[in-house]
Amino acid sequence: MQAQAALAEVLGSYLRQHGVAPEPALLRQLLQEAPVLELLHWLDATALRLAPPLAAALASTPPPAPSATAEAQTATVPSQAGQTQVESITLGKNAPAGPASAPGVAADALFVAPATTAPTTTALRWRFANATAGTPYRAQATPVSDPQRPQLQYRLMAVDGLQGSGLRFDAADGVLSGVPSTATATGEEMHFAARFVPVDAAGGAPVHAGVASLLVNPDPRALWKQREPDAALGLRKPHTATAHAQIAGAQVVAASVRGRSHANAASFREDDFAIATDRDARWLVCAVADGAGSAPLSRRGSELLTRHAVTALAAHMDGIECWTHGQGLQWQQHAEVLPRVQPRLTQAVCASLVSASQALVQHATLLGVDESALAATLMLTAVRPCGEQLLVLNYWIGDGAAAAYDAATGQVQLLGHADAGEYSGQTRFFLSDALAGDPQAAVQARLRCVWLPAGAKVILMSDGVSDPKFGTERALQDPAQWQHWWQTDIAPQLHVEQGSARCLDALVDYLGFWCPGEHDDRTLLMIQTERVE
Repeated sequence: MQAQAALAEVLGSYLRQHGVAPEPALLRQLLQEAPVLELLHWLDATALRLAPPLAAALASTPPPAPSATAEAQTATVPSQAGQTQVESITLGKNAPAGPASAPGVAADALFVAPATTAPTTTALRWRFANATAGTPYRAQATPVSDPQRPQLQYRLMAVDGLQGSGLRFDAADGVLSGVPSTATATGEEMHFAARFVPVDAAGGAPVHAGVASLLVNPDPRALWKQREPDAALGLRKPHTATAHAQIAGAQVVAASVRGRSHANAASFREDDFAIATDRDARWLVCAVADGAGSAPLSRRGSELLTRHAVTALAAHMDGIECWTHGQGLQWQQHAEVLPRVQPRLTQAVCASLVSASQALVQHATLLGVDESALAATLMLTAVRPCGEQLLVLNYWIGDGAAAAYDAATGQVQLLGHADAGEYSGQTRFFLSDALAGDPQAAVQARLRCVWLPAGAKVILMSDGVSDPKFGTERALQDPAQWQHWWQTDIAPQLHVEQGSARCLDALVDYLGFWCPGEHDDRTLLMIQTERVE
């Protein structure tokens, strides 16, 4: 690293003489060029080769007499006899205490990758286990044999050139540890100059040059890029959406984010959601949709379906509230009210879905495309708090998950079944064929109408969340899986009951979780109801 800092200073001085301002970024770039790296490697190798003779010469040379302008410092150096002795070295007050750095460049801020050419078979060598940039790393070096004399064992005592790598080698326990910096992820195995001593050697034993090899893989998260869709594309939508709504006894928070795969491909977010209430704020009506990846305009389909469905159903709930009031029905009388009102609730959901389907077909005609170009899944939910219980309606077609979860008891109830295909990503979508034949019968087959205890949570999530967090239909039905997800992922960081902007920001942050192989859009909608004491 001293050679690198000195070379940076020489380069900076030379450039300034020729009228070039040596910015730190320029110096870093020059230091990474092949001829410079070869020179640095040669300097390192030369220093290792000459270090013992230089140390011996220093030990045999009497120290100069201190002057009035000098300060005495002590340094420990090995003598020719291999014993350790203390010599007095003088430095003038105006002399630098160490190698100077290039202007604006810290000596330990630059990492210069060592040689990537494999060492000769006769060299002492230790190969560390592979590391990943940005991930905590710890590896133990164990004794190695001399290739020419296998009976001799050596231990690694020093690794040179680690400055700026985020790693350090502890000679006492032979451990390389730290967090590898991004600069170390060169894509090739690096061979650092290293020093070895015999395993059973006493102090002052001869030092043998060798190499320590390490391959650092790039952080997979850094490989994903944030790219903007083509500016010429229409039907644009934001990459992130959040919303919050509240009625007496319940509130909802929701967030939807563009997945890494879509961001990397410069495409739009295809998930969407919508929230509405009836006129008197007795019902929360919510929808979540996941646009089909194979449908070129699914981003528009998911948006249209969710908004149209919740608006239509909220309007129908106004009519149902008027009807129940006219009939003298009390929602708190659960056993009496549901048998009488359930047929009307089913009709309301069916009418809303038929209206949404017609709107989708009309919009496809307007755009001059087939309806399938707008394909999306759909979960449509309506919740009404009723004293000690709440009434929940849910229609579900496609993948993802819709469930009622009670954190107090750990009980979970799926509000339908996911439509899984023969391969990942294959599912059903809400198109006109979903209502073919008898629309009311088709809707009723997928509709759930249940009473739940007040305090339960109704959760809708697209498969961008359900797949990495649950994975299988069996896991979705397992209360222990839901309890684990809630206690580890949601409860510690998301205070849904607050319904604040901070909660929505935390929800967006949460949806950025890392899961290898799972990079789809992610949408999570949670309805929190108040428990009656």
